[in-house]
Formats: sequence, structure tokens, C-alpha cells
Amino acid sequence: MNYNQLQISYLELKRRLSTSVGARALPEITVAPPHGTDDELSFIRLVIWGYVFLQESGKTSITFLRKLPPWSSDGSAILPHVRALRTWMSHNLSFEKNSDIKTMGIASHWFREQCGTGSPTTQEHWHKCFTALATDLHGVLLKAITACDCFDESEDREKLIAQFDLAVDRTWEAYRFDKYATTAMKKFEYDGLDATVVRAANLEAWRRVVASSIDEEAIEKNLTLRIESDVLKLMGDALPLTSATIQSLFKPRNSSELVAALTLIKTFNFEEESLVDILESFAKLE
Repeated sequence: MNYNQLQISYLELKRRLSTSVGARALPEITVAPPHGTDDELSFIRLVIWGYVFLQESGKTSITFLRKLPPWSSDGSAILPHVRALRTWMSHNLSFEKNSDIKTMGIASHWFREQCGTGSPTTQEHWHKCFTALATDLHGVLLKAITACDCFDESEDREKLIAQFDLAVDRTWEAYRFDKYATTAMKKFEYDGLDATVVRAANLEAWRRVVASSIDEEAIEKNLTLRIESDVLKLMGDALPLTSATIQSLFKPRNSSELVAALTLIKTFNFEEESLVDILESFAKLE
């Protein structure tokens, strides 16, 4: 099994989906492909390609197709070792974190099963690992292609296509969430936070909100509520100004007045007034 065979089957799946539900069902994979089958770099590139296929480009399609016959009869997880291999190869895992140790264990166990050692080094090792992973990925592609027959043979073909279209519509690209995070940060006046970092930590949860909402209006409302909550949680409900800034605006006579002002300010929801407006009003009080 080599990469060319994988690519041919991938293009066949794309053709089947494109003719039934449209080209957007399976976006192109643009990561660098492997050039060989018996070296570490080729294996790493195959892992990355497989991860992008399963978790990014093909995630929506695979999730939908695996619910259709005959694939629906197979209740097994879809290649969980691909995520572990990708994480093991591209992240600085910690020996102090149980989750990282578990990931390293899954990767090492998979290597031992495929080539006889948890630390492959030779061309023979890498070739065995490459062939095993390519075969696994090819198996997923073949199941997906077979499941596409349902779009042509099912009595509920139109309903099935409509459901698939909805699934694609509700699978947002990651960048679409950034404006919501940025708006929330500006609303609470938290300066200097990176929306992409906040998004990365909450992406799957935010996507579930989109998928669960009944229409566009519900998406807008529910997503705003969820992202605002996550931004507040990140900051521990902190006020957007330091106590020194509040002192300069409010000029409390003692620490008790400062604490009282901070406590009172935290009760506002800032929907109609900005924090600066509220503090300026405090400053006018005798």
C-alpha cells in the first residue's frame, strides 16, 4: 500500500460526494504528501495527511457516512491511533501529565504491534509502519465510498442529502469563531487577549453549539452566550481594569471603600454602560 493508492481512493470519494451533495463536502488536502514508504519523514507526512483527512477535511463527511449502511454496522472507533501518533510526533509532550503519558503509550504500543519495536529506526521498521497506517486509512476510504451508495439507492435520498448539507453548513471553519471571541473581549474590555488562542482551547465545544442550534438566529444567540462565558471563565470574572486604575478614577479614601467599589462594579453586566462610564459616575459621588 502506498500514498498514490490512497490518493486515488480519496479522489474517488470526492467524486462520489461531489456528484451527490456538492464539492464542498470534501475540501482538498494541501499538506505535503509522503514521497517514499520506508523513511521516517514519509511516515510523519502520512500521519499528518491521515490526521487532516480524519479530523479536518473529511471529518464532517466521515462522521455522516459512518452512520449509513453498511458502515453503520461497524461500531468501532475510527483509527484512534492516528491522533495519538500525530500528537506524539508534533507536540512537546510532558512526562508529568497523565494524558500525555497515555498518548505516548498508545503510540509506542502501535509501533510495537506493527514493526516489533516501540522506537522504529530502520527502513524496515518505517516501511512496516507506513504500510500498516496506509492500509488502515485506505480501509476508511473504501467504507466511505461504499456508504455513498445510499445517496443513490435510499428511498429517502432527498432527505439524506438535505441532512448532509445541514451537517456541512454547521461545520464552521475555525476562523469564523474569532469575531465572536474578539467581540466578547472588547465588550468586557479585556485588552491583549489573543482570540485564536481562546478559540483553540474551546473549538470543539463551540462547534457543538453551532451544530445543536435550530437556526441562524439561535446560532448567533447561543454562540455569543457560550463564548462570552468562556472568556469570563478564562479571566476568572476579573474586572478589565486594575485596582490602581480604579483608584485613580474613583479615589477611595481607604481600602474599605476600594473593596466596596470593586464589589459593586462586579454586579454590573455592562450591557448599557461601559466600565469607564460607571467609574466616572462613582468619581462624581461625594
